[in-house]
Amino acid sequence: PPAAARPPPPLHEVAAGWSFSTASNTCTARITHPDAALSVTAGPEARVDFVARGTDAAPRILSLAFRGPEGAWSRRLAARGAEGAGVTQPLSPATQRRVLALLGGGTLTFARPGAAALRVTLPDAGVSGRDWFGCLARLQPA
Repeated sequence: PPAAARPPPPLHEVAAGWSFSTASNTCTARITHPDAALSVTAGPEARVDFVARGTDAAPRILSLAFRGPEGAWSRRLAARGAEGAGVTQPLSPATQRRVLALLGGGTLTFARPGAAALRVTLPDAGVSGRDWFGCLARLQPA
């Protein structure tokens, strides 16, 4: 007989906060929680790096799925050694929309094969997030 399908691992839900920094034409937004983190870094070149990490060893592949009132998107991130898993995207209007949606708050799900998914609830980034987005927008090529 065919093997019974394994049930999906349980979903772990947590809340996280934002932190922002800008230095020498580099803008970094961080979502931080003891179980996972996501850094969104833009500059000095016209690109945006999304790098995620968890409490365990860096995964080879990690999927991020975001859903919030300002939109939804998903991305697969590949291992980048000790720093975690990441993807680099050009600083385009589409990438700016993804970042802006993220700053608006919602849920971000971190998933990797064979492990429990982590769903992180994000607050609206508020005035600090809007100020940080201004840094990112200034990097957009004319």
